[in-house]
Amino acid sequence: MFVEIGTEKIVKDEDILGMFDLDNASQTSAAKEFFRIAQKNGKVTMLGSELPKTMIVMKNGDIYLSQYAQKILTARAESLFRGVKNMLKNP
Repeated sequence: MFVEIGTEKIVKDEDILGMFDLDNASQTSAAKEFFRIAQKNGKVTMLGSELPKTMIVMKNGDIYLSQYAQKILTARAESLFRGVKNMLKNP
């Protein structure tokens, strides 16, 4: 399945390692260091021009900053999963 994580960016749900609310995730020193290293290595991509709300960490180490709230992105992924599950039950 695919999830739209930001302006014109769609990724496979299986490639997502985690989605983190930036207000909470940016509070710890470990998270700040992780993000600093990712930026230094060119692994951070800003999606859209609005203030980012969510950090999406991909299995390949890429990080996307999305203007969508983490709850919205999680709901999208869960909705797609439920839709596919229902399609498989009722072919």
